[in-house]
Amino acid sequence: MKNTVTITNEISVDIAHFAKRNKTNDKLNDIYISFSIYNKGLRQFSPHTISTEISVERNKWSNGQIVTGRDDKAKINSGKLTDYFSAAKNMVDELRLKNVKVCSQLNDEIKANAKQRVIGKVSKHQKKNLISRLKEYSYQDVMNFLLEKKKISAGRSRGYNSSHKLLEAFYNGVIPPIDQITTESLEQFMEWIEVRTYTKGKTTKLYNDYSKTTIKSKIAAVIKYAIKPMKIITVNPLPAGFRGKWVEDAKKDILDEIEMYAFMLEIPLK
Repeated sequence: MKNTVTITNEISVDIAHFAKRNKTNDKLNDIYISFSIYNKGLRQFSPHTISTEISVERNKWSNGQIVTGRDDKAKINSGKLTDYFSAAKNMVDELRLKNVKVCSQLNDEIKANAKQRVIGKVSKHQKKNLISRLKEYSYQDVMNFLLEKKKISAGRSRGYNSSHKLLEAFYNGVIPPIDQITTESLEQFMEWIEVRTYTKGKTTKLYNDYSKTTIKSKIAAVIKYAIKPMKIITVNPLPAGFRGKWVEDAKKDILDEIEMYAFMLEIPLK
């Protein structure tokens, strides 16, 4: 199995499964994951490899995959490898999100974090930490990552972008890094949105319960995505009841596209 993650127009990372013969039992293969960094098609460093700590019979390893057949253990190991490979790709995707565009920094990040992020164990002589903070995660970056990975429709994306603009307005134009958004500030946002007005034509209005809940639910979704699966935030900062309440005739999780478009037009940029 192999996958290429494009970091920039020139830099990419190849992720692949490969097998090595077990040192003590030549009937077994030990399975590894490798990360190879390329710049303009040229490999920059020796591939960084991590052990998945999975061994399979040599005759059950073919074309980078486990041949499962009716073997339950092989099926379990195959599932683990799929999960590990997905975790490896997600880690490199997050580095792309963080705009780590220098090959040496990219290599350092992968070496420092791959073992823990992929199989949940720390490499020898390394402290237990998540992706380092070479670049901070902004609320907007995490939101864009969520929209991309979840394949959110254009109509729903407008709701996320509109809620982002309101949160930006609350923070006077500069939202702190997402892992620095506090429960206290979100409680203040809940109070702020209660008296926030928008202008429609010549009329100034308050947001109704439905609109306020839609706004807060989108913000909550981004923050929850930073908690899991991205693991940027370790303690959930969302206050109790942050999402608010739905009006009786609108008990649904999202607005439809027409409603969302009208909702978006009502939100001021400042």
